[in-house]
Amino acid sequence: MANHAAKNNLREKASKITQIMHVGIAEDEQHYAIAPPLYMTSTYSFEALGKPRACDYGRTHNPNRDILAKAVSILESGACSTIVSSGMAAVHLPVQAFMEHNDLIIAPKGSYGSTIRLFNSLQDKGYIRVKWVDFLDFDLLQDVIATEKPRMVFMETISNPLLRTYDIEEIAKLTQRHDALLVVDNTFTPGVVFPLELGADVVLHSATKYLNGHSDIVAGTVTAKTEQHGKQLAHWANSAGTTAAPFDAYQIMRGMRTLFERMEKHQATALKIATFLDSHDAVETVYYPGLTSAQGHAALEKYGHGFGAMVTFDLKGDLDTVRTFIERLNWFSLAVSLGGFESLVCHPPTMTHSGVQKDILAEAGITDNTVRLAIGLEDADDLIDDLTQALA
Repeated sequence: MANHAAKNNLREKASKITQIMHVGIAEDEQHYAIAPPLYMTSTYSFEALGKPRACDYGRTHNPNRDILAKAVSILESGACSTIVSSGMAAVHLPVQAFMEHNDLIIAPKGSYGSTIRLFNSLQDKGYIRVKWVDFLDFDLLQDVIATEKPRMVFMETISNPLLRTYDIEEIAKLTQRHDALLVVDNTFTPGVVFPLELGADVVLHSATKYLNGHSDIVAGTVTAKTEQHGKQLAHWANSAGTTAAPFDAYQIMRGMRTLFERMEKHQATALKIATFLDSHDAVETVYYPGLTSAQGHAALEKYGHGFGAMVTFDLKGDLDTVRTFIERLNWFSLAVSLGGFESLVCHPPTMTHSGVQKDILAEAGITDNTVRLAIGLEDADDLIDDLTQALA
């Protein structure tokens, strides 16, 4: 960790690109297909009584999931990966695998709305306890971890929607010192930040987003640093029946072969748009860690390969102002999600965080004026022209 491998070893990152590109390539020994075939079967024949083959039943094993799991493990420098049916299944899986009754999770205020709902719902059922902490106050976080002794610390590499960034290395040192597991949701920054290399124990993705990159499937991935944790995750995904469908794994693997190239384009355009918005009179505040003045810029500059492709900002005015702005956009579709080839606009209070209590949103700094942009692969100037006319 001290050498900041994720930042400095560019040759290692280049090697990951090549390895991921070739996972499953030319491995078909029946027809010698270059691209791996799609295996849609629900079950597999046994060699003989008491002699199952490598795959026996579709919920437990599937060649397409195995290919994708290998690629994701290479991407995240993990021991093994489990592919599940959605991003929220990925968030839930470490809780199922590692938490005991009444164990404590510590997570940041201002997390993704569905994560807040899930953890609070599990707490309401009496399964776990959850404590929401301001991770920007590192002294407070340090005291809470030392005092409360959580079983798990859960965080996002870049928070949704206000794009807050925390020092994963320093938090990992805290969790290791106090025997807590550090689980990081890396959905916003695949190929950009590598949490396992920075000390995390588990990293997860909503593969619906950048890993797939084409907005046509829903799935999740969970990668463990150790084989032991990986086996626990796989056991619970199989037991709960949350493993992903073969076609979804096949689609994500197709998307992952272009992940790094897509992320470079996404991020370059996002920086241009954030810079444009930061100087616009109609905009109150821009939340984008790529701006040198932004919270979290230093941390991502230290250990990342970019700043992500989400841009959030607060408009001056009121909810009607936001409504007018969104209605005037041409190239941004009003929708939840992110990470596809298309640009999207989202209003977190009424969309991604609509089920979160107003006081929790206010405490996190999410207001009616907060707008989130997911930057796609369109021409940057076209997107800026669209924002210009919508803000006029």
